[in-house]
Amino acid sequence: MLKNTNIVKMANQALVLDSIKKNKKITTEEIINQTRLSRTTVLTMMKELSQQKLIEKRGNVRQSVGRQPILYSLSRDVYYAIGIDIDVAPIYMAISRLDGTIAYSRQWDVSENADGREIKDSIIEHVSKAFVEAKVSRDKIIGMGIGLPGVMNLQQNIAEKISRIRGWENYDIAKELGDVFDFPIYVRNDTHLLGHMEIESENENMLYILHRSGIGMAPIINGEVYEGIFGNAGYIGHTRIGAQGRICNCGLKDCLEVYCSKRSIEKSYEEKTGSHLGYDALVLAAKNGDLDACDIFRKAGNYFGIGITNAIKTYDILNVVIGDLRCSEDHIFFQSIQESVAENSVNFSVKQPTVRLSSHKKDEYGMGACQFVLEKFFEQPKFHTNISENGGEWVETM
Repeated sequence: MLKNTNIVKMANQALVLDSIKKNKKITTEEIINQTRLSRTTVLTMMKELSQQKLIEKRGNVRQSVGRQPILYSLSRDVYYAIGIDIDVAPIYMAISRLDGTIAYSRQWDVSENADGREIKDSIIEHVSKAFVEAKVSRDKIIGMGIGLPGVMNLQQNIAEKISRIRGWENYDIAKELGDVFDFPIYVRNDTHLLGHMEIESENENMLYILHRSGIGMAPIINGEVYEGIFGNAGYIGHTRIGAQGRICNCGLKDCLEVYCSKRSIEKSYEEKTGSHLGYDALVLAAKNGDLDACDIFRKAGNYFGIGITNAIKTYDILNVVIGDLRCSEDHIFFQSIQESVAENSVNFSVKQPTVRLSSHKKDEYGMGACQFVLEKFFEQPKFHTNISENGGEWVETM
């Protein structure tokens, strides 16, 4: 006996919404075919979703004979998601519509010595400005996702430690932001959130690797980011590869990111030449033939390739996408990475790994967190069917 018909109703509504979301524009008949729900159920769900302003009519299917079926899509400007992507400095923000398109973006800098509360205050300031500039009211926000470069604890929705942010120890930024903004706040690994943007199909298998002041990875298996138990899967920046005794921010020696992250590349150039240049300037210097910059990028690319190959061998996934490298595929850095991956993966598999650069730009970085919030919003109820002890009747529970 069904104990709660609302659960079934929620599941049916989720199926209809998911069908509309995946297809962008779709007819009622196509929804019936895809969801395998009855016509009556689909029509009821469509009516309720229209009343809730979650879906809207978006034209008709052109055909020469008979009535032209109405196309439906998700409503664009009824609800919004906020995404925050933090790499110490800068911080990227995006606001997305319900259909996943970007409505607004901005970025800002904080001091490299800023602590968690200073970062939290800057988020409050800039999100409040965004409401005004984007003309979006708070009551239309379904949630905020925050990507952080640290050791996550998803069970408590916190980052327990971020070695690159001063004093970050079990700081509950989600709670403090939740005290200001009356909508859900989700905290996740920054690379995992950006990995969501790379998924193009339900069968996608990929290693998304993020190159920043540190290095992270999102293993994508069958179209989903594998987060691990606590949210730290793919923590390759702190896998140890060298034997030179270089100290990492985490306190250990010879972590991968000590040899090839943006910060380590800047540090290596300064140690070699006595001049300090930022990462972007060094990319340009190497492109223009600076021999010292070229040498540093060549060595960094070799180490980076070793780290990537270790991940390839661990997951047996041969499709690699690198995000935020900020150079072209003909740059010596990327070329060195490719060469190192090819050299270190010889005889590993029947197929050569492929490495390419992500096509996403800076103003999109907040969209990974937006997509996560939207996925939470559209999440289908989970069912478990149990037999009760009295009477042996079937009970549906979430």
